[in-house]
Parts: sequence; C-alpha cells; structure tokens
Amino acid sequence: MPNEDYEPLIDTLPDIISNLTERSPKENQFGLFQYGDAPGGIGGGVGCFLWFTSDEERIEFIKKHAVILNPPPSSGDWDKVDQEVKRVCSSTPLNLDDLNSVLKSYTQFPWIGSFNELLISEEGYPKEVKEFYFDEEDKSLVIPGDDIDDFIEFLTTYGF
Repeated sequence: MPNEDYEPLIDTLPDIISNLTERSPKENQFGLFQYGDAPGGIGGGVGCFLWFTSDEERIEFIKKHAVILNPPPSSGDWDKVDQEVKRVCSSTPLNLDDLNSVLKSYTQFPWIGSFNELLISEEGYPKEVKEFYFDEEDKSLVIPGDDIDDFIEFLTTYGF
C-alpha cells in the first residue's frame, strides 16, 4: 500500500525524468531503458531511455525511484518492494533478472548499460533497438560515427 512518504518523490519525479531523458548520452554514458509493467490500457508499456553521469548515480536513482517510476499497483506493498529493490541493487554486479522479478507489475528494465554498448552490441536489447532504428534485420547493427546524432534523436522517442 502506498504511504505519504512517497508523495514528495512522486511530486518531483516528472522534472527528474525530464532532466534524465534530455541528457546527452555522449556526456552521460550510463543508461537504462525502463517501461511501466502494467496493461497498456492503464499506461503500461510506455518507456524511455534515461542517462546518468555514473553507474553510482544510476543505481541510486533505481533504489530511490523504481517503485514509483511508473504508476504502481494500488494494491501492492510498495514498502516491501522498495526494500527488495534496495537489496537487489546492493549486489554487484546488478542482477537485472532479479531486479525485474522484484518489480513485476511496477517497472521493468530491459536494458541497463553504457551508450557505447548500445552503439556497438549486436545482441540482446541493443540489437532490438537498432533493428527498429535501421528497420532491417540483415544489416550490420553497429551505428556508424556519422549516424550517432541521428541515433540519439531516435532514442529520445523510442518507447513512446
């Protein structure tokens, strides 16, 4: 169940998200993609990339905001989930499967990594994103240097 301890965080969250989505991944190399884990009809499924200056900033953001990042279930035990998120985030390296399991029905993180990984990796979530960007499956999925700015622009709308 929600409590009033979350209200100040919920009130400031839109500005925080706006700031993190507007950051350039060229200077803020530590990223994640998140989406609401609820049925589409009630706002689930919409997601965005967020960019951080360090892994520590990213982990602190997840610890502080994961439970409220998207509209959480009203019947959920927010405090219990919040404590589990903090526990999972204290392990190194972060286990993404464990984090997403704890946050089922709240928020999901299909990708947490570096901008460079997103540019050059040809597997997993980076592959999915770039296949959508290139609109092809049989092409090298490495983003050429002269396409990086276009790719960054694409990332600002990916997930909406």
